[in-house]
Amino acid sequence: MNNQSQRIVGWFKENKSLTSADAWKELGIMRLASRIHDLTNQGYIFEKNRKRVYNKWNERCSIMEYCLVESDNGQI
Repeated sequence: MNNQSQRIVGWFKENKSLTSADAWKELGIMRLASRIHDLTNQGYIFEKNRKRVYNKWNERCSIMEYCLVESDNGQI
């Protein structure tokens, strides 16, 4: 498991969800969807929810929110 994936798994030990905005701001990860894909291939199962937010120009947009459901190897 690479360092970014380890930081994501560590995040879920203390938090119930993670968005790409949180990943960039809190974990320094710019391509969250790619790391989620890697973790999915390693047996982690995520619930995905599209979340509506406003950007700095007050325009409505959406981001993906990930919640770790479980892992095949029993680790969280």
